Amino acid sequence: QAEKQLNGMFLLLFGILVIMIAGAAALLQDLTGLSSVLCGALFTLALLPVAMFELRGLVTAFSVLVPITGVTAVILGITILFRQDFQFAPAVGSTSTLLPNWWVSGITYAAYNLFGTIGILVPFAALVPDSKTIGRGLGLGTVFLLTLTFGILAAMIALPACGNAELPTAALAGQLHPLLGTLYNLLMGLGMFSAALASIIALLNQGGFHWPVLQVRRKSFLVLFLAIAYALSLLGFSDLISIVYPVFGYISIPFLVLLVRNWWKGRNVSRSLP
Repeated sequence: QAEKQLNGMFLLLFGILVIMIAGAAALLQDLTGLSSVLCGALFTLALLPVAMFELRGLVTAFSVLVPITGVTAVILGITILFRQDFQFAPAVGSTSTLLPNWWVSGITYAAYNLFGTIGILVPFAALVPDSKTIGRGLGLGTVFLLTLTFGILAAMIALPACGNAELPTAALAGQLHPLLGTLYNLLMGLGMFSAALASIIALLNQGGFHWPVLQVRRKSFLVLFLAIAYALSLLGFSDLISIVYPVFGYISIPFLVLLVRNWWKGRNVSRSLP
């Protein structure tokens, strides 16, 4: 079971990396007018030197980008609501055949992110001073994410047409002012950079526990994985995200169940020890 969980997490992290490269390529193409092939290549090359710093580079990226992106998104959502006088429009657009309704979409999206987050955060365990830090982080993170989620969802309900854009939040910002749309696109690009960075570092760290050769030749595999991810990203962001998110969401559910089951068994065993 542990080996299946590791293999599943390995694939999931790699899928996130591919999607982030594809998304960044689409974003940079909109901003610069360059081809998505070139934009994806530049983004992938930018990942390489930062990933060499491993956790130090990741902690720095997260510490700067996550608060700025989150607070900006919350302010954006609230501003949209006030501008629309809290008037909500009927939904538009189509739904994925893989996600027949909102609750299935919510469950699979949550499972996808939970399973992926576990893989990304495991390497940070050695940096956590005590269990109280974990509790405070979980509490603050939960409040922050709920605020962010409800703010953006409310804004999307007020302007549902933005949901058809490849980057809906950036489209919301563009509704306020074109310059805001451009600035938010840049912010989203930095967020994608940190997500891709987290995925490749976690992928190498988690894979290294199972396949020691990944640790021995870490830099070589870093280059190899980035090259393969870039090649797959050429399939296109919208096509990838419409398939990878729901498929890995469904796959993540049984893995999360196994993780909880293994934790429960380990807890019972530890209690039975003298």
